[in-house]
Amino acid sequence: MQKAGLVAVNQGEAVRQETVACFQASRDYLYQRLGTLPYIEVPLPADAMYLFFRVRGLDDSLAFCKALAAKVACDGALPAL
Repeated sequence: MQKAGLVAVNQGEAVRQETVACFQASRDYLYQRLGTLPYIEVPLPADAMYLFFRVRGLDDSLAFCKALAAKVACDGALPAL
């Protein structure tokens, strides 16, 4: 365990930077693609690896997700909502 700790201290920053860059690139790609859809509103967060987007005309996202899951789910493929 101590050797793993030394590796983390000595090499962890490079891994962290690589991981952050990968997450940011994925987020930026998704932001760009979602931004082309006329019914999607998506702000770009300053310091986050995720996006929250809004679908215009959709008032109840939970009901929508449940209906979508029920429509496409196979037995046992999705957990109970």
